[in-house]
Amino acid sequence: MNKTLKNIISKRLFLPIFCLILVLLINLITRPDFFSIEIRDGVLYGFLIDIINRASELVILAVGMTLVVSASAGTDISVGAIMAVSAAVCCNVLTGGERAATEYASPLILGFLAAVLVGTLIGCFNGVLVAKLNIQPMVATLIMFTAGRGIAQLITDGQITYVRVDSYKTLGSSFPGFPVPAPFIVSILVVAATALLLNKTALGMYIQSVDINKTTTLYAMHVSSDQIPVYKAIVVVIIVTLQSPGFARMRKALAQKKADAAEGKSS
Repeated sequence: MNKTLKNIISKRLFLPIFCLILVLLINLITRPDFFSIEIRDGVLYGFLIDIINRASELVILAVGMTLVVSASAGTDISVGAIMAVSAAVCCNVLTGGERAATEYASPLILGFLAAVLVGTLIGCFNGVLVAKLNIQPMVATLIMFTAGRGIAQLITDGQITYVRVDSYKTLGSSFPGFPVPAPFIVSILVVAATALLLNKTALGMYIQSVDINKTTTLYAMHVSSDQIPVYKAIVVVIIVTLQSPGFARMRKALAQKKADAAEGKSS
């Protein structure tokens, strides 16, 4: 019995799960209706639903942070500021620069793509500082942590931007005819996609190995030590599209470059 208990306690997830259960019990004692869930106007309501809804945004940020920590052994403290800049760009594109709009000035997908592009560019900036200049991640991302919200204010002229279009509000509320909050569904999809990336793709192996054992990673990637920062930068940016055939071609080109260099030395 004691051995079984020790095995359970030694698990990495034991402490966070135990703390979560303890918090839930305290909430149940103070609010007997804490676990009550009901449907109003076709949407789930309750304390738990509200917590899940509001935490979904943090879950998505935490997934990206997990990949950054895995690849760089450091913390990106600029995620909140980057989110503010991306949101400001998205809203500005959709409203056409106005502070409020009841219809789109540009297609909805264009606003989303603009936000992703801006986030990726900022990630590239952070990635170069961390991987190429060897700056500690927390120090490197302090730049965008400080400047990001100011950039967002410049984009929006310091005003709140309102996009009063029903389709835009859907991702923040719920899908028609489906009672579960849309942000929760999106966060689950992000977690599932990340789990598949880490466990079922070669890029997932690179992410988990690149900052654990560089020597082993060199053999696995078939690249030289001076090319490791390139992969670290890629992971910091979280460009998942590199698991496509284009990524395979890039690996092949790097391997060919190494082979050519070896032939040059032998000759």
